Amino acid sequence: MKLMQDVNGNLSSKRVAGYILMGVGLVGGIVGSFIQNGMLVDYCKWIIVTGAGSIIAGVAERKQ
Repeated sequence: MKLMQDVNGNLSSKRVAGYILMGVGLVGGIVGSFIQNGMLVDYCKWIIVTGAGSIIAGVAERKQ
């Protein structure tokens, strides 16, 4: 739960969205590799990168 909190101790919506996107991307990438769909795997890579960017934006928040 500590990973989801911002510097003020509140639940950060950016971090939550980032972890959800990364989880969906990971599951989609695994499914895409099992069914051998290269386009799905490439799309899921972009979803994971977007989730990582959202987490970085959540980490970069300033204390108020």
